[in-house]
Amino acid sequence: MIARHSLPMISDGTLARQQILHDKELVQALVMYSCTGPVQGRKSDTNPFPGINAVAGRDDQLPSIIPWAAMGVLKNIALEFSNSARRSILESAMPCVCRMENSPDWLEENKANGVLSHMRREADPCWFGKSGDDYHNPHATLCVDRYFLDEEGYDCSGYAEYESNSNECSTPDVTRTTTAREACCPCGGGTRDLVSTSKTK
Repeated sequence: MIARHSLPMISDGTLARQQILHDKELVQALVMYSCTGPVQGRKSDTNPFPGINAVAGRDDQLPSIIPWAAMGVLKNIALEFSNSARRSILESAMPCVCRMENSPDWLEENKANGVLSHMRREADPCWFGKSGDDYHNPHATLCVDRYFLDEEGYDCSGYAEYESNSNECSTPDVTRTTTAREACCPCGGGTRDLVSTSKTK
C-alpha cells in the first residue's frame, strides 16, 4: 500500500526554478532558443520533428529539439508564481509561446500549452488577427493579451466581439489600473508581436 510516509518529498524543484529565475542571462538564453521554434514544414527524414524522438533510442543531437527543450524549462519555471517569474516569461517569451502553441509537432505544442497552463491564464491569450490568419504562418499578425479581469469576471476573451472603438473597451479591470482597450487584443491593446518571426533553418 502506498502511504504518504513511504514516499517522502525530497525536492519539488522550487530551489532550481528560483536559481534559474535569478540568472537573467540564462532566462534570456532560454527565451532566445525557444523563439527559434516551432518547427516548420512537414515532418520527414530530412526535417525531423521533436515528437518523433519522445521514445527510447531518441537522437539527442538533432537541432530541432533545442526550441522544445528550452520551452520545457520555461514551462517548469512558470510554476513559480512570483512577479519576477511571470514578468520574465510574459514580457519576453509570450509571443514565442503563442507560436509554439500552434506547432505542427505535438511535443512542442504540449510544452507551450504547459507554459500557459502553469501561468493560470483564464483563456488562450494568443490572437492571430481578426482575418483568421493561419496559425502556422510565421508571418501571421500576432497579439498577446495582457492579464485582465473586469468586475464581472470577464477576461479579454469576453471582449472578442467588440471593436477597438467600442464603449465596452473602456471597461476597467478589477484594480482600476488598466482598461480592456489597453490590455486586450480585440480592443486594440495587448502586446503586439515583440519577437522577430523570421525563421532560419
